[in-house]
Amino acid sequence: FPWEKGLAGECYTKKESINIPKPYEDDRFNPEFDKKNNFRTRSILCMPLVQDAEVIGVIQAINKGSGPEDEELYFTEEDELYFQRHVSMAASNLMYAKMFENVALSWE
Repeated sequence: FPWEKGLAGECYTKKESINIPKPYEDDRFNPEFDKKNNFRTRSILCMPLVQDAEVIGVIQAINKGSGPEDEELYFTEEDELYFQRHVSMAASNLMYAKMFENVALSWE
């Protein structure tokens, strides 16, 4: 999908996290995927993958935990901090993989 579209696009262009506890009440949320797949998005946490001040991607978590349909499970500030640590590691790993690929291609 185009990098400027949807929540991931906004996260990418603004270089900031988005935490939406009730997506259906947020105008930025597009429920079409849910409708097509008989799914219910109950919470979203979206964070940019940043390496050397450059956004190299976006990672998104949907529906914290599991439980009854009417149970409200939102991402907290603690969840954001935990997620950010893993997002930082993922960004580093992606950059290392890209560097390795460039080195491997140069040996061919």
